[in-house]
Amino acid sequence: IIFGWIGVIYMVWLYLTWLPAYLEKERGVSIKSTAMLLAIPYIAGTLGQLAGGFVPDWLVSKGMKPVLSRKWPICVGLIFAAVFTVPAAYTPSLAMAVACISAAMFFVNMSSGAGWALVSVSAPRRLVATLGSFMNFGGYLGASAAPVITGFVVKETGSFVLALLIAAGVSVVGALFYAFVVKDPIPDPSLEPAK
Repeated sequence: IIFGWIGVIYMVWLYLTWLPAYLEKERGVSIKSTAMLLAIPYIAGTLGQLAGGFVPDWLVSKGMKPVLSRKWPICVGLIFAAVFTVPAAYTPSLAMAVACISAAMFFVNMSSGAGWALVSVSAPRRLVATLGSFMNFGGYLGASAAPVITGFVVKETGSFVLALLIAAGVSVVGALFYAFVVKDPIPDPSLEPAK
C-alpha cells in the first residue's frame, strides 16, 4: 500500500504544483487564462474523488469482496491517469491537453478516494489509523519527489514532456503494486491463538 500510494500522490502533486506553470510555459496560456483553465481539471479531480467513494460501494453491492472493491478502482484509476497523461505530453492542441489532463485528474483522484477506502477494510479496526499513517508516509515521499523531479527535468530539458512521462510511469508502477502485492486484509494478531 505504501509503494502504491507513492504512485497516486506523485501524480496528484505533479498536477497540483506544476499545472499552472505547464499551461503558462508549455502551452503559452496567459496567467489570467490559466486561472480559468485550471478550474476544468480541478473540477474533474473533485468528481474523481467522489467516484473513488461511490464505485467501491457499488462493487461491494454487486458482491465483490471489500479489498478487491477498493483495489481495482485504484488500479484502473492509476492506469487511466497514466494513459491520459501521455497524450497530454505530446498533443499540440491546448484543448486536447486540458481534456487529457482533466481525465487524468479524474482518474488519479478516483484512485485517491478509493485508496483511503481501502485502508478501512485492509486492517483490523483498531489498526486502521496506523495503516493510514504508513500509507500517508508513502504519499509524502511521492508528494516530495514530484515537484523536485519535475522542476529538475523541466529545467534540464526546457519541456514538460519527460516530466509527464515520468509521472505516467510512476503511476503505472503504483498500479502494479496494488494489483500484485495488495491481496487480503491484514489479520488481527490479537485474535490469533496463543502458543
